[in-house]
Amino acid sequence: MQTRCSLWDYRARTLRGRVVILQQIILPVLWFSASVCHVPQTGFQQQVNSIIARFICRNKSNIALSKQWWFLPPDKGGLGLTSLSTMIQSLQLHMLCKVIITTRSSQNNEVPSWVEPVIKLFDNAIYPWGKIFDILYAPSRFCKRFSSPRWLQLGPYWHFVLFTWNVYFRKKIVRTQCKFDKLTTPFLDNVDISYAYRGRTLAGAANPLQLVTILSNQGVFRPLDLFQVCPAPVTTEALSSFLRPFDPGRTSSTRSCSNFLLRIKPLLQSLMEPQFGPVQAVCYYSAFHAWVFNSYEIAELSVARIRNLLSTHEVPLLPLSRLGIELIPPDLMWKRDIKMNKHILPVYADLLYRLQHNALFLGYRLQHIPNADTLCPFGCNTLETPSHLFWFCDLATRVWTAWLPILQQLFSSNLYWDSLLFFIVEPKSSAISKFGYNVYVILHIVRTVIFRCLWMHRNDVRFHSVQVNLISVQATITAVVRLHVERYSLELQQKQLSHSGLILRQLRALLELLPATRFLPPERNQIQNVTPPSCDILHQELGNSV
Repeated sequence: MQTRCSLWDYRARTLRGRVVILQQIILPVLWFSASVCHVPQTGFQQQVNSIIARFICRNKSNIALSKQWWFLPPDKGGLGLTSLSTMIQSLQLHMLCKVIITTRSSQNNEVPSWVEPVIKLFDNAIYPWGKIFDILYAPSRFCKRFSSPRWLQLGPYWHFVLFTWNVYFRKKIVRTQCKFDKLTTPFLDNVDISYAYRGRTLAGAANPLQLVTILSNQGVFRPLDLFQVCPAPVTTEALSSFLRPFDPGRTSSTRSCSNFLLRIKPLLQSLMEPQFGPVQAVCYYSAFHAWVFNSYEIAELSVARIRNLLSTHEVPLLPLSRLGIELIPPDLMWKRDIKMNKHILPVYADLLYRLQHNALFLGYRLQHIPNADTLCPFGCNTLETPSHLFWFCDLATRVWTAWLPILQQLFSSNLYWDSLLFFIVEPKSSAISKFGYNVYVILHIVRTVIFRCLWMHRNDVRFHSVQVNLISVQATITAVVRLHVERYSLELQQKQLSHSGLILRQLRALLELLPATRFLPPERNQIQNVTPPSCDILHQELGNSV
Protein backbone atom coordinates (compact mmCIF):
# COMPACT_ATOMS: atom_id res chain seq x y z
CA MET A 1 0.00 0.00 0.00
CA GLN A 2 2.77 2.42 0.86
CA THR A 3 4.50 1.64 -2.45
CA ARG A 4 1.34 2.40 -4.41
CA CYS A 5 0.85 5.59 -2.41
CA SER A 6 4.34 6.76 -3.37
CA LEU A 7 3.76 5.86 -7.04
CA TRP A 8 0.40 7.62 -7.29
CA ASP A 9 1.12 10.50 -4.94
CA TYR A 10 1.38 13.16 -7.64
CA ARG A 11 -1.22 11.81 -10.07
CA ALA A 12 -4.23 13.67 -8.66
CA ARG A 13 -4.65 17.42 -8.29
CA THR A 14 -8.08 17.35 -6.67
CA LEU A 15 -9.55 15.93 -3.49
CA ARG A 16 -11.97 13.68 -5.34
CA GLY A 17 -9.14 12.47 -7.55
CA ARG A 18 -7.17 11.34 -4.53
CA VAL A 19 -10.21 9.53 -3.17
CA VAL A 20 -10.68 7.74 -6.50
CA ILE A 21 -7.04 6.60 -6.48
CA LEU A 22 -7.44 5.35 -2.91
CA GLN A 23 -10.61 3.40 -3.63
CA GLN A 24 -9.64 1.97 -7.02
CA ILE A 25 -5.89 1.40 -6.78
CA ILE A 26 -4.47 1.53 -3.25
CA LEU A 27 -7.06 0.05 -0.88
CA PRO A 28 -8.06 -2.95 -3.09
CA VAL A 29 -4.73 -4.51 -2.09
CA LEU A 30 -6.23 -5.01 1.36
CA TRP A 31 -9.75 -6.16 0.47
CA PHE A 32 -9.14 -9.84 -0.30
CA SER A 33 -7.14 -10.42 2.87
CA ALA A 34 -9.70 -8.49 4.92
CA SER A 35 -12.56 -10.64 3.60
CA VAL A 36 -11.05 -13.91 4.87
CA CYS A 37 -8.85 -12.82 7.80
CA HIS A 38 -9.54 -11.06 11.06
CA VAL A 39 -8.37 -7.44 11.00
CA PRO A 40 -7.97 -5.97 14.52
CA GLN A 41 -9.63 -2.61 15.00
CA THR A 42 -6.67 -1.34 16.99
CA GLY A 43 -3.21 -1.49 15.53
CA PHE A 44 -3.47 -2.48 11.88
CA GLN A 45 -6.59 -0.47 11.03
CA GLN A 46 -5.10 2.59 12.72
CA GLN A 47 -1.97 2.25 10.59
CA VAL A 48 -4.04 2.00 7.41
CA ASN A 49 -6.11 5.03 8.45
CA SER A 50 -2.92 7.01 8.97
CA ILE A 51 -1.75 6.01 5.47
CA ILE A 52 -5.07 7.22 4.06
CA ALA A 53 -4.81 10.51 5.95
CA ARG A 54 -1.24 11.13 4.76
CA PHE A 55 -2.21 10.41 1.16
CA ILE A 56 -5.19 12.78 1.18
CA CYS A 57 -3.36 15.50 3.11
CA ARG A 58 -0.18 15.31 1.05
CA ASN A 59 -0.73 18.97 0.21
CA LYS A 60 -1.06 21.23 3.21
CA SER A 61 -4.05 22.92 1.59
CA ASN A 62 -6.04 19.68 1.96
CA ILE A 63 -5.78 19.84 5.74
CA ALA A 64 -8.34 22.65 5.81
CA LEU A 65 -11.16 20.22 4.92
CA SER A 66 -12.58 18.56 8.02
CA LYS A 67 -12.11 14.79 8.19
CA GLN A 68 -15.85 14.38 8.80
CA TRP A 69 -16.50 15.18 5.14
CA TRP A 70 -14.18 12.46 3.84
CA PHE A 71 -16.50 9.54 4.54
CA LEU A 72 -19.83 11.14 3.64
CA PRO A 73 -21.41 10.21 0.28
CA PRO A 74 -21.12 12.85 -2.46
CA ASP A 75 -24.88 13.53 -2.44
CA LYS A 76 -24.48 14.73 1.17
CA GLY A 77 -21.50 16.97 0.49
CA GLY A 78 -18.74 14.45 1.21
CA LEU A 79 -15.90 12.96 -0.80
CA GLY A 80 -17.40 9.46 -0.85
CA LEU A 81 -14.46 7.68 0.77
CA THR A 82 -15.52 4.35 2.27
CA SER A 83 -14.72 3.93 5.94
CA LEU A 84 -12.12 1.21 6.46
CA SER A 85 -14.01 -0.48 9.29
CA THR A 86 -17.31 -0.40 7.37
CA MET A 87 -15.68 -1.90 4.28
CA ILE A 88 -14.09 -4.71 6.30
CA GLN A 89 -17.41 -5.48 7.99
CA SER A 90 -19.26 -5.56 4.67
CA LEU A 91 -16.67 -7.89 3.10
CA GLN A 92 -16.81 -10.31 6.02
CA LEU A 93 -20.61 -10.24 6.19
CA HIS A 94 -20.71 -10.99 2.49
CA MET A 95 -18.58 -14.06 3.21
CA LEU A 96 -21.17 -15.18 5.78
CA CYS A 97 -23.91 -14.65 3.18
CA LYS A 98 -21.97 -16.82 0.73
CA VAL A 99 -21.81 -19.59 3.34
CA ILE A 100 -25.59 -19.43 3.80
CA ILE A 101 -26.30 -19.32 0.06
CA THR A 102 -23.94 -22.23 -0.64
CA THR A 103 -25.63 -24.27 2.07
CA ARG A 104 -29.03 -23.55 0.53
CA SER A 105 -27.90 -24.66 -2.90
CA SER A 106 -26.67 -27.98 -1.53
CA GLN A 107 -30.18 -28.78 -0.18
CA ASN A 108 -29.82 -32.02 1.80
CA ASN A 109 -26.70 -33.14 -0.04
CA GLU A 110 -23.19 -32.75 1.23
CA VAL A 111 -22.00 -29.17 1.48
CA PRO A 112 -18.79 -28.10 -0.28
CA SER A 113 -15.54 -28.81 1.49
CA TRP A 114 -14.83 -25.15 2.27
CA VAL A 115 -18.20 -24.76 4.03
CA GLU A 116 -18.02 -27.91 6.15
CA PRO A 117 -15.47 -26.55 8.71
CA VAL A 118 -17.58 -23.42 9.14
CA ILE A 119 -20.68 -25.51 9.85
CA LYS A 120 -18.81 -27.52 12.46
CA LEU A 121 -17.64 -24.34 14.17
CA PHE A 122 -21.19 -22.96 14.24
CA ASP A 123 -22.58 -26.24 15.57
CA ASN A 124 -20.05 -26.42 18.40
CA ALA A 125 -20.65 -22.81 19.37
CA ILE A 126 -24.46 -22.98 19.47
CA TYR A 127 -24.55 -26.33 21.29
CA PRO A 128 -26.60 -27.22 23.35
CA TRP A 129 -29.20 -24.49 22.59
CA GLY A 130 -29.61 -25.11 18.86
CA LYS A 131 -28.13 -26.49 15.69
CA ILE A 132 -25.66 -24.96 13.25
CA PHE A 133 -27.29 -21.88 11.65
CA ASP A 134 -29.42 -21.22 14.73
CA ILE A 135 -26.36 -19.22 15.70
CA LEU A 136 -27.68 -16.45 13.43
CA TYR A 137 -30.32 -15.74 16.08
CA ALA A 138 -27.99 -16.00 19.08
CA PRO A 139 -26.43 -12.96 20.80
CA SER A 140 -22.74 -12.57 20.15
CA ARG A 141 -20.43 -10.23 22.04
CA PHE A 142 -16.93 -9.55 20.87
CA CYS A 143 -15.60 -8.41 24.24
CA LYS A 144 -13.61 -11.31 25.71
CA ARG A 145 -14.44 -10.23 29.23
CA PHE A 146 -18.19 -10.70 28.82
CA SER A 147 -18.26 -13.32 26.06
CA SER A 148 -19.18 -16.91 26.77
CA PRO A 149 -16.36 -19.44 26.26
CA ARG A 150 -18.42 -21.10 23.53
CA TRP A 151 -18.03 -17.97 21.38
CA LEU A 152 -14.27 -17.93 21.77
CA GLN A 153 -13.93 -21.34 20.13
CA LEU A 154 -15.16 -19.78 16.89
CA GLY A 155 -11.87 -17.95 16.53
CA PRO A 156 -11.48 -14.18 16.18
CA TYR A 157 -12.62 -14.09 12.54
CA TRP A 158 -16.04 -15.78 12.77
CA HIS A 159 -16.57 -14.39 16.24
CA PHE A 160 -16.27 -10.85 14.91
CA VAL A 161 -18.40 -11.64 11.83
CA LEU A 162 -21.26 -12.97 13.98
CA PHE A 163 -20.85 -10.03 16.35
CA THR A 164 -21.27 -7.63 13.40
CA TRP A 165 -24.25 -9.65 12.15
CA ASN A 166 -26.00 -9.56 15.51
CA VAL A 167 -25.20 -6.01 16.62
CA TYR A 168 -25.24 -3.99 13.39
CA PHE A 169 -26.80 -5.99 10.57
CA ARG A 170 -29.84 -7.72 12.09
CA LYS A 171 -31.27 -4.30 12.98
CA LYS A 172 -31.89 -3.78 9.26
CA ILE A 173 -33.93 -6.95 8.82
CA VAL A 174 -37.46 -6.75 7.43
CA ARG A 175 -39.78 -9.16 9.22
CA THR A 176 -41.80 -11.49 7.03
CA GLN A 177 -44.86 -13.60 7.88
CA CYS A 178 -43.58 -16.82 6.35
CA LYS A 179 -45.07 -19.77 8.24
CA PHE A 180 -42.05 -21.98 7.63
CA ASP A 181 -39.81 -19.39 9.27
CA LYS A 182 -42.02 -19.20 12.35
CA LEU A 183 -42.21 -22.97 12.65
CA THR A 184 -38.44 -23.36 12.51
CA THR A 185 -37.27 -20.28 14.41
CA PRO A 186 -35.18 -21.26 17.45
CA PHE A 187 -36.45 -19.93 20.77
CA LEU A 188 -33.94 -21.08 23.40
CA ASP A 189 -31.11 -18.73 22.44
CA ASN A 190 -32.81 -16.05 20.36
CA VAL A 191 -32.19 -12.34 20.90
CA ASP A 192 -35.76 -11.61 19.81
CA ILE A 193 -37.12 -13.65 22.75
CA SER A 194 -35.81 -12.04 25.93
CA TYR A 195 -36.20 -13.35 29.45
CA ALA A 196 -34.64 -10.64 31.61
CA TYR A 197 -34.92 -6.88 31.49
CA ARG A 198 -31.41 -6.59 29.98
CA GLY A 199 -32.46 -8.49 26.89
CA ARG A 200 -30.97 -11.83 27.91
CA THR A 201 -32.19 -14.88 26.05
CA LEU A 202 -33.96 -17.82 27.70
CA ALA A 203 -30.70 -19.76 27.79
CA GLY A 204 -28.45 -16.80 28.50
CA ALA A 205 -30.20 -15.40 31.57
CA ALA A 206 -28.37 -15.38 34.89
CA ASN A 207 -31.10 -17.60 36.41
CA PRO A 208 -32.66 -19.39 33.43
CA LEU A 209 -35.71 -21.56 33.67
CA GLN A 210 -34.81 -25.15 34.47
CA LEU A 211 -37.09 -26.50 31.77
CA VAL A 212 -34.87 -24.83 29.14
CA THR A 213 -32.14 -27.37 29.89
CA ILE A 214 -34.60 -30.26 29.64
CA LEU A 215 -35.95 -29.01 26.31
CA SER A 216 -32.44 -28.68 24.89
CA ASN A 217 -31.54 -32.19 26.06
CA GLN A 218 -34.63 -33.53 24.29
CA GLY A 219 -33.84 -31.63 21.08
CA VAL A 220 -36.77 -29.21 21.35
CA PHE A 221 -35.28 -26.05 19.83
CA ARG A 222 -38.11 -24.58 17.74
CA PRO A 223 -41.94 -24.63 17.51
CA LEU A 224 -41.79 -27.49 15.01
CA ASP A 225 -40.04 -29.65 17.61
CA LEU A 226 -42.42 -28.49 20.31
CA PHE A 227 -45.49 -29.45 18.26
CA GLN A 228 -44.15 -32.97 17.89
CA VAL A 229 -44.23 -33.52 21.67
CA CYS A 230 -47.18 -31.23 22.47
CA PRO A 231 -49.94 -30.97 19.86
CA ALA A 232 -50.97 -27.46 18.83
CA PRO A 233 -52.21 -25.36 20.43
CA VAL A 234 -49.64 -25.90 23.19
CA THR A 235 -51.08 -25.58 26.69
CA THR A 236 -49.37 -25.42 30.05
CA GLU A 237 -50.92 -28.76 31.05
CA ALA A 238 -49.63 -30.52 27.93
CA LEU A 239 -46.14 -29.09 28.37
CA SER A 240 -46.13 -29.94 32.07
CA SER A 241 -47.12 -33.55 31.37
CA PHE A 242 -44.30 -33.83 28.82
CA LEU A 243 -41.70 -32.51 31.28
CA ARG A 244 -42.91 -34.44 34.32
CA PRO A 245 -41.10 -37.76 33.49
CA PHE A 246 -37.77 -35.88 33.31
CA ASP A 247 -38.22 -33.72 36.42
CA PRO A 248 -41.32 -34.15 38.59
CA GLY A 249 -40.43 -31.12 40.73
CA ARG A 250 -40.76 -27.39 40.18
CA THR A 251 -39.34 -27.56 36.66
CA SER A 252 -42.46 -29.27 35.31
CA SER A 253 -44.88 -27.21 37.37
CA THR A 254 -47.72 -25.37 35.72
CA ARG A 255 -46.31 -22.02 36.82
CA SER A 256 -42.93 -22.69 35.22
CA CYS A 257 -44.53 -23.86 31.98
CA SER A 258 -46.85 -20.86 31.92
CA ASN A 259 -43.89 -18.51 32.35
CA PHE A 260 -42.07 -20.21 29.48
CA LEU A 261 -45.06 -20.10 27.11
CA LEU A 262 -45.55 -16.43 27.94
CA ARG A 263 -42.04 -15.67 26.67
CA ILE A 264 -42.52 -17.46 23.34
CA LYS A 265 -46.14 -16.34 22.89
CA PRO A 266 -45.31 -13.86 20.06
CA LEU A 267 -43.76 -16.73 18.14
CA LEU A 268 -46.58 -19.24 18.77
CA GLN A 269 -49.44 -16.78 18.43
CA SER A 270 -49.99 -17.36 14.71
CA LEU A 271 -49.27 -21.11 14.95
CA MET A 272 -52.16 -22.13 17.16
CA GLU A 273 -53.91 -24.14 14.46
CA PRO A 274 -52.83 -27.78 14.04
CA GLN A 275 -50.36 -28.45 11.25
CA PHE A 276 -51.57 -30.60 8.35
CA GLY A 277 -49.40 -32.22 5.72
CA PRO A 278 -45.65 -32.68 5.54
CA VAL A 279 -43.15 -30.00 6.46
CA GLN A 280 -40.19 -29.12 4.28
CA ALA A 281 -37.40 -31.49 5.28
CA VAL A 282 -34.10 -29.64 5.44
CA CYS A 283 -31.01 -30.09 7.55
CA TYR A 284 -30.28 -26.40 8.14
CA TYR A 285 -33.55 -24.68 8.99
CA SER A 286 -32.26 -21.19 9.77
CA ALA A 287 -30.25 -21.01 6.54
CA PHE A 288 -33.50 -21.28 4.54
CA HIS A 289 -35.25 -18.47 6.40
CA ALA A 290 -36.28 -15.35 4.50
CA TRP A 291 -33.45 -13.03 5.51
CA VAL A 292 -34.59 -9.77 3.93
CA PHE A 293 -32.66 -6.55 4.51
CA ASN A 294 -34.14 -3.34 3.18
CA SER A 295 -36.07 -5.17 0.42
CA TYR A 296 -33.01 -7.26 -0.54
CA GLU A 297 -33.02 -10.99 0.10
CA ILE A 298 -29.75 -12.39 1.37
CA ALA A 299 -29.02 -13.96 -2.02
CA GLU A 300 -29.25 -10.50 -3.63
CA LEU A 301 -26.85 -8.80 -1.23
CA SER A 302 -23.60 -7.56 -2.69
CA VAL A 303 -20.70 -5.97 -0.86
CA ALA A 304 -21.86 -2.51 -1.94
CA ARG A 305 -25.42 -3.08 -0.70
CA ILE A 306 -24.18 -4.43 2.63
CA ARG A 307 -21.89 -1.42 2.96
CA ASN A 308 -24.78 0.96 2.33
CA LEU A 309 -26.87 -0.82 4.97
CA LEU A 310 -24.09 -0.59 7.55
CA SER A 311 -23.16 3.01 6.84
CA THR A 312 -24.49 5.63 9.21
CA HIS A 313 -23.88 9.23 8.23
CA GLU A 314 -24.06 12.21 10.54
CA VAL A 315 -23.80 15.26 8.33
CA PRO A 316 -21.86 18.10 10.02
CA LEU A 317 -22.94 21.69 9.68
CA LEU A 318 -21.39 23.84 7.00
CA PRO A 319 -19.34 26.81 8.29
CA LEU A 320 -21.90 29.30 7.00
CA SER A 321 -20.93 32.06 9.42
CA ARG A 322 -17.33 31.94 8.20
CA LEU A 323 -18.59 32.22 4.64
CA GLY A 324 -20.77 35.20 5.54
CA ILE A 325 -24.01 33.37 4.73
CA GLU A 326 -27.15 33.03 6.84
CA LEU A 327 -29.38 31.00 4.53
CA ILE A 328 -29.04 27.22 4.96
CA PRO A 329 -28.61 25.60 1.52
CA PRO A 330 -31.04 22.84 0.49
CA ASP A 331 -30.01 19.19 0.55
CA LEU A 332 -30.52 18.82 -3.21
CA MET A 333 -27.70 21.31 -3.81
CA TRP A 334 -25.02 18.61 -3.73
CA LYS A 335 -26.80 16.41 -6.27
CA ARG A 336 -27.18 19.39 -8.59
CA ASP A 337 -23.48 20.21 -8.27
CA ILE A 338 -22.54 16.60 -9.07
CA LYS A 339 -24.65 16.78 -12.21
CA MET A 340 -23.28 20.17 -13.26
CA ASN A 341 -19.63 19.37 -12.56
CA LYS A 342 -19.50 17.01 -15.55
CA HIS A 343 -19.49 20.13 -17.75
CA ILE A 344 -16.36 21.68 -16.20
CA LEU A 345 -12.78 20.64 -15.57
CA PRO A 346 -12.14 18.81 -12.28
CA VAL A 347 -9.84 21.52 -10.92
CA TYR A 348 -12.65 24.08 -11.20
CA ALA A 349 -15.11 21.78 -9.45
CA ASP A 350 -12.48 21.12 -6.77
CA LEU A 351 -12.07 24.80 -5.95
CA LEU A 352 -15.84 25.25 -5.75
CA TYR A 353 -16.04 22.29 -3.35
CA ARG A 354 -13.29 23.71 -1.13
CA LEU A 355 -14.91 27.12 -1.12
CA GLN A 356 -18.32 25.71 -0.15
CA HIS A 357 -16.69 23.91 2.81
CA ASN A 358 -14.50 26.90 3.74
CA ALA A 359 -11.41 24.77 3.09
CA LEU A 360 -9.21 27.54 1.65
CA PHE A 361 -6.34 29.11 3.57
CA LEU A 362 -7.30 32.77 3.48
CA GLY A 363 -5.87 35.66 5.45
CA TYR A 364 -8.35 35.55 8.30
CA ARG A 365 -7.00 32.11 9.30
CA LEU A 366 -3.55 33.61 9.96
CA GLN A 367 -4.54 36.27 12.47
CA HIS A 368 -2.90 34.33 15.30
CA ILE A 369 0.50 34.54 13.58
CA PRO A 370 2.48 37.73 14.32
CA ASN A 371 3.26 39.91 11.29
CA ALA A 372 1.20 37.67 9.00
CA ASP A 373 -0.30 39.21 5.86
CA THR A 374 -4.03 38.89 6.51
CA LEU A 375 -5.38 41.69 4.31
CA CYS A 376 -6.82 41.39 0.84
CA PRO A 377 -3.97 41.07 -1.71
CA PHE A 378 -5.85 43.18 -4.27
CA GLY A 379 -5.14 46.41 -2.41
CA CYS A 380 -8.19 46.54 -0.15
CA ASN A 381 -7.48 47.49 3.44
CA THR A 382 -9.86 44.72 4.56
CA LEU A 383 -9.42 41.35 6.22
CA GLU A 384 -9.26 38.61 3.61
CA THR A 385 -12.38 36.44 4.02
CA PRO A 386 -14.14 34.21 1.48
CA SER A 387 -17.02 36.62 0.97
CA HIS A 388 -14.69 39.60 0.54
CA LEU A 389 -12.18 37.96 -1.81
CA PHE A 390 -14.75 36.41 -4.14
CA TRP A 391 -17.56 38.98 -3.95
CA PHE A 392 -17.14 42.26 -2.08
CA CYS A 393 -13.60 43.07 -3.25
CA ASP A 394 -13.39 45.86 -5.83
CA LEU A 395 -11.67 43.57 -8.32
CA ALA A 396 -14.25 40.82 -7.83
CA THR A 397 -17.09 43.32 -8.19
CA ARG A 398 -15.76 44.51 -11.55
CA VAL A 399 -15.35 40.93 -12.75
CA TRP A 400 -18.89 39.94 -11.78
CA THR A 401 -20.33 43.12 -13.32
CA ALA A 402 -19.38 41.93 -16.80
CA TRP A 403 -21.56 38.81 -16.46
CA LEU A 404 -24.26 39.20 -13.81
CA PRO A 405 -26.47 41.88 -15.45
CA ILE A 406 -26.95 39.62 -18.47
CA LEU A 407 -27.48 36.44 -16.45
CA GLN A 408 -29.83 38.17 -14.03
CA GLN A 409 -32.33 38.62 -16.88
CA LEU A 410 -32.77 34.83 -16.93
CA PHE A 411 -33.48 34.34 -13.22
CA SER A 412 -36.27 35.49 -10.97
CA SER A 413 -34.10 35.10 -7.84
CA ASN A 414 -31.29 37.56 -7.12
CA LEU A 415 -27.82 36.39 -8.11
CA TYR A 416 -25.94 37.21 -4.95
CA TRP A 417 -22.99 35.74 -3.03
CA ASP A 418 -24.92 32.99 -1.26
CA SER A 419 -27.05 32.04 -4.28
CA LEU A 420 -24.01 31.77 -6.56
CA LEU A 421 -21.91 29.84 -4.05
CA PHE A 422 -24.57 27.21 -3.27
CA PHE A 423 -26.46 27.48 -6.58
CA ILE A 424 -29.73 28.54 -4.95
CA VAL A 425 -31.32 29.98 -8.08
CA GLU A 426 -34.73 29.95 -9.74
CA PRO A 427 -34.84 30.67 -13.47
CA LYS A 428 -37.76 32.40 -15.11
CA SER A 429 -40.28 30.21 -16.87
CA SER A 430 -39.74 32.17 -20.08
CA ALA A 431 -35.99 31.50 -19.90
CA ILE A 432 -36.56 27.78 -19.37
CA SER A 433 -38.94 27.55 -22.31
CA LYS A 434 -36.53 29.43 -24.57
CA PHE A 435 -33.11 28.16 -23.43
CA GLY A 436 -33.91 25.02 -21.43
CA TYR A 437 -31.25 23.21 -19.42
CA ASN A 438 -28.53 25.51 -20.79
CA VAL A 439 -29.52 28.22 -18.31
CA TYR A 440 -28.12 26.16 -15.43
CA VAL A 441 -25.05 24.99 -17.36
CA ILE A 442 -23.90 28.45 -18.42
CA LEU A 443 -24.39 29.92 -14.95
CA HIS A 444 -22.46 27.03 -13.41
CA ILE A 445 -19.60 27.42 -15.88
CA VAL A 446 -19.40 31.17 -15.32
CA ARG A 447 -19.45 31.01 -11.52
CA THR A 448 -16.83 28.24 -11.23
CA VAL A 449 -14.50 29.89 -13.75
CA ILE A 450 -14.72 33.26 -12.01
CA PHE A 451 -14.08 31.71 -8.60
CA ARG A 452 -10.98 29.87 -9.78
CA CYS A 453 -9.57 32.73 -11.84
CA LEU A 454 -9.88 35.08 -8.87
CA TRP A 455 -8.20 32.49 -6.65
CA MET A 456 -5.32 31.89 -9.07
CA HIS A 457 -4.75 35.62 -9.55
CA ARG A 458 -4.80 36.05 -5.77
CA ASN A 459 -2.07 33.42 -5.42
CA ASP A 460 0.02 35.04 -8.16
CA VAL A 461 -0.21 38.41 -6.44
CA ARG A 462 0.53 37.07 -2.96
CA PHE A 463 3.24 34.51 -3.71
CA HIS A 464 4.76 35.51 -7.08
CA SER A 465 4.83 39.32 -6.77
CA VAL A 466 2.52 39.81 -9.76
CA GLN A 467 0.78 43.16 -10.10
CA VAL A 468 -3.00 43.28 -9.85
CA ASN A 469 -4.32 43.22 -13.41
CA LEU A 470 -8.07 43.39 -13.98
CA ILE A 471 -7.75 43.13 -17.76
CA SER A 472 -5.73 39.93 -17.49
CA VAL A 473 -8.30 38.37 -15.15
CA GLN A 474 -11.20 39.30 -17.42
CA ALA A 475 -9.42 37.96 -20.49
CA THR A 476 -8.61 34.70 -18.71
CA ILE A 477 -12.21 34.30 -17.59
CA THR A 478 -13.54 34.92 -21.09
CA ALA A 479 -11.08 32.46 -22.62
CA VAL A 480 -11.78 29.70 -20.11
CA VAL A 481 -15.55 30.17 -20.39
CA ARG A 482 -15.15 29.94 -24.16
CA LEU A 483 -13.26 26.64 -23.85
CA HIS A 484 -15.90 25.15 -21.57
CA VAL A 485 -18.73 26.30 -23.83
CA GLU A 486 -17.01 24.87 -26.90
CA ARG A 487 -16.52 21.57 -25.13
CA TYR A 488 -20.16 21.50 -24.04
CA SER A 489 -21.26 22.31 -27.58
CA LEU A 490 -19.05 19.53 -28.97
CA GLU A 491 -20.57 17.02 -26.53
CA LEU A 492 -24.05 17.98 -27.70
CA GLN A 493 -23.03 17.49 -31.34
CA GLN A 494 -21.60 14.04 -30.62
CA LYS A 495 -24.61 12.77 -28.71
CA GLN A 496 -27.10 10.58 -30.56
CA LEU A 497 -30.10 11.69 -28.50
CA SER A 498 -33.09 13.04 -30.36
CA HIS A 499 -33.22 16.24 -28.32
CA SER A 500 -29.50 17.08 -28.57
CA GLY A 501 -30.11 19.24 -31.63
CA LEU A 502 -32.77 21.22 -29.77
CA ILE A 503 -30.45 21.79 -26.79
CA LEU A 504 -27.68 22.92 -29.15
CA ARG A 505 -29.96 25.45 -30.85
CA GLN A 506 -31.09 26.72 -27.44
CA LEU A 507 -27.44 27.06 -26.42
CA ARG A 508 -26.63 29.17 -29.49
CA ALA A 509 -29.61 31.40 -28.77
CA LEU A 510 -28.50 31.86 -25.17
CA LEU A 511 -24.89 32.65 -26.04
CA GLU A 512 -25.99 35.49 -28.27
CA LEU A 513 -26.67 37.37 -25.03
CA LEU A 514 -23.22 36.73 -23.55
CA PRO A 515 -19.80 38.23 -24.33
CA ALA A 516 -18.54 34.83 -25.54
CA THR A 517 -20.82 34.58 -28.58
CA ARG A 518 -18.06 35.08 -31.14
CA PHE A 519 -16.16 32.10 -29.74
CA LEU A 520 -18.82 29.55 -30.59
CA PRO A 521 -17.93 27.37 -33.60
CA PRO A 522 -20.19 27.90 -36.62
CA GLU A 523 -22.97 25.49 -37.38
CA ARG A 524 -22.23 22.51 -39.59
CA ASN A 525 -24.07 23.87 -42.59
CA GLN A 526 -22.06 27.09 -42.35
CA ILE A 527 -18.62 25.51 -42.00
CA GLN A 528 -18.13 25.11 -45.75
CA ASN A 529 -18.96 28.77 -46.37
CA VAL A 530 -16.42 30.11 -43.89
CA THR A 531 -13.20 31.32 -45.51
CA PRO A 532 -10.15 30.26 -43.49
CA PRO A 533 -7.82 33.01 -42.35
CA SER A 534 -4.65 33.71 -44.26
CA CYS A 535 -2.51 31.97 -41.65
CA ASP A 536 -4.64 28.83 -41.94
CA ILE A 537 -4.30 28.92 -45.73
CA LEU A 538 -0.54 29.21 -45.33
CA HIS A 539 -0.49 26.20 -43.01
CA GLN A 540 -2.58 24.22 -45.49
CA GLU A 541 -0.22 25.05 -48.31
CA LEU A 542 2.79 24.11 -46.23
CA GLY A 543 1.10 20.85 -45.25
CA ASN A 544 0.33 20.01 -48.86
CA SER A 545 3.90 20.69 -49.91
CA VAL A 546 5.39 18.33 -47.32
